Amino acid sequence: MKSKKMMIITFLVVVGVVSLYFMYQINSDRGELTSFDITDNLNKVRMSIKESTITAKGLTLVFTNDDEREYEYSAIYSIEVLKNKKWYKLPYVFDGSNSWTTEAYDLSTSKSSEWSTEWDGLYGILDKGHYRIIKPVKAASNNDEVYYLTAEFDIK
Repeated sequence: MKSKKMMIITFLVVVGVVSLYFMYQINSDRGELTSFDITDNLNKVRMSIKESTITAKGLTLVFTNDDEREYEYSAIYSIEVLKNKKWYKLPYVFDGSNSWTTEAYDLSTSKSSEWSTEWDGLYGILDKGHYRIIKPVKAASNNDEVYYLTAEFDIK
């Protein structure tokens, strides 16, 4: 009787430890939950993806400004993955070959512009899944006024 209880307790402990291990592995692969609560809050400024450019290593974004104000953006961006209806930040796998540049790209009134990136040095090669790229955009007249634009894409 005593050994049967001990086997049951041992079994439950092993199952618990294995479950925790797998939960940790799943969550560590996703990264942290997003910190972007408010995105895409510029009505007349949009960011989209040039569909034919999507690869597991990069893509090209298209910015369109139909606003009366001018905006600017830089090379900085984040990528998140959608898992269980929640966005998770992708962890960096920085290999030393990628860094942010400091130049600002103008997004003039009534204009469109394209911007391309390759993230394999920063995020690695993306697995199959549903992702979004997030870029900060600033009003050219006020650098304290920051908005975050997103564009979703799939890696198949």
